[in-house]
Amino acid sequence: MSRPAGVEADIAEDEAFYREIGRVVRTIRGQRGLSLAALAAGSGLSQSFLSQMERGLVRASYLSLNRVARALGTSTQELMGMGAVEAVSVVRAAEGEVFDDARLLVRGGRALRAIEFAGVPYEFGDLYAHAEEELLYVADGVIEVETDDGDRVLLGRGDTVYLSPHVRHRWRRVGVEPLRVVMVSQVLAPPPGD
Repeated sequence: MSRPAGVEADIAEDEAFYREIGRVVRTIRGQRGLSLAALAAGSGLSQSFLSQMERGLVRASYLSLNRVARALGTSTQELMGMGAVEAVSVVRAAEGEVFDDARLLVRGGRALRAIEFAGVPYEFGDLYAHAEEELLYVADGVIEVETDDGDRVLLGRGDTVYLSPHVRHRWRRVGVEPLRVVMVSQVLAPPPGD
């Protein structure tokens, strides 16, 4: 069976993307002096899965990559966004599909990360914090955001929430209508010596 025109290029681009993520994970793990076993223990993922991830052989979910990033002491955006930087980067509506229903809106190692989410769980995950500022914009649907002090806020279409660095938070989908949430966060330079 033949594939539609352009599918091979899309597959090759996807494979290159996952190989690059694997290379970045392996590099940061080496810089941190972590064994694969230590990363597995810190992330709650199997050594086998992590080994395949580092070789670009699996398509990790956004949640799995987030667990790896936290175990490495970095952000998911940092793992996804390392690479070449062009002066102008255009991401078309049908491009950039990665990690389940999460799509990168900016390519390369930029000073900010922008990710569009369509598939968000109905249940809260673990509270997490990072060193970056973060903004969530609800393009469609409704989400609920909770902070570690127990405050909860519902956000609907057109609403935003800003989160300062180190604020522990989590968010989930509410309702059955289609959902699109854009997350924008800054990227911090690594501390000296990293």
